[in-house]
Amino acid sequence: MRLQRWFPALGLALALGSAVPGWLLSRSLARAAAAPSADGRLEALQEASRLAPDDGAIHARIAREAMAAKPPRVGLAALEIQKACEAEPAQAAYRAQWAELRGASR
Repeated sequence: MRLQRWFPALGLALALGSAVPGWLLSRSLARAAAAPSADGRLEALQEASRLAPDDGAIHARIAREAMAAKPPRVGLAALEIQKACEAEPAQAAYRAQWAELRGASR
């Protein structure tokens, strides 16, 4: 009987535990969209990439923001677009962005 009392509490804890990372991710992406500076956008996007390390779209967005920064952060952009290609190898847009970045850095 005592064990049955803990089941609802355990279910609630599991539900909250699965909802929090998604909420934090959406909050980071919203901060990136609202940030007035490239540094603020990069910081928020890097936080989002720590929450969702296998999301190629976030890594590709970091790469675009790094190249748009003044001065461009080519090293960071290369690292992030490589992560995007590894996360989603079938995504041709990431490969094209990688090729464009390699051409721009030469």
